[in-house]
Amino acid sequence: FLPAGIAPAALAGGAVLPPAPGFVRLEVRGKELRVEYGPGAPMTAWVPAARFPMGRTAGSGLTPMHEREICALEADLFEVTVTQYAEFLARGAEAHAGCHEWEPKGKSHLPANGDFQRAQAEPLQPVTGIDWFDAFAYAAWRGRRLPTEAEWERLARKGDAPYPWGDAPDVWNR
Repeated sequence: FLPAGIAPAALAGGAVLPPAPGFVRLEVRGKELRVEYGPGAPMTAWVPAARFPMGRTAGSGLTPMHEREICALEADLFEVTVTQYAEFLARGAEAHAGCHEWEPKGKSHLPANGDFQRAQAEPLQPVTGIDWFDAFAYAAWRGRRLPTEAEWERLARKGDAPYPWGDAPDVWNR
């Protein structure tokens, strides 16, 4: 399980999917891509192990650029939908079985945006208003986990470019 927005970056970063039953083979710009199919398929990508530059260059005020290595991992291609999250909420106590040990006692996993019932009218939209503890519990319920900081940064980048959109720091003022 990986949160929203990782598919284009992961695929641009050279993601490939391993062969498995229930996958279909596609070719995208010369790269083999296998996509899981079937009702409720999570649509995942296999991201190979890699070394990559993590952080930012000097003067950015962020962690200095340094080399990191991540192991191969499987990542969801799409955001968790309102329907998927509603199914998690409907599980009640079962949904709380995977809560993080530091989660505040008695925490509800209802989205904080106040009107989840109205959001259910748009069942294929991404769920919003959840925090890290909610995402952690949802991922555990699905038998998955959240990415580490290094995994997230690798997935969010366009290959080795310093920004998800490429090499330029400011695309708006070109």
